[in-house]
Amino acid sequence: MVSGEVARSGCFALYCVVAPILEEIVYRRFLLTSLASRMEWWKALVISSGVFAAGHFSGEDFVQLFGIGCGLGLCYSWSGNLASSVLVHSLYNALTLLFS
Repeated sequence: MVSGEVARSGCFALYCVVAPILEEIVYRRFLLTSLASRMEWWKALVISSGVFAAGHFSGEDFVQLFGIGCGLGLCYSWSGNLASSVLVHSLYNALTLLFS
């Protein structure tokens, strides 16, 4: 079952659907929005992206995750819509899963 179709489907659903939705709610809708209401927008973006990267507990991928966090934060801020950052996050995770 570990390498079966059910396991692969479950992994895909978790990694490409559930995680992006939950992470975008926490890091963009809650954290970025809260910080931006108290400080300059770009500082809020940097802090929320740093927290996003650190929250993945991967020192070797911190810079990449920070960049992704900035991109997702920009996507959310420019569109004003969480669905856009969820979609980009899901696509990024799907490509990462596909190529790993």
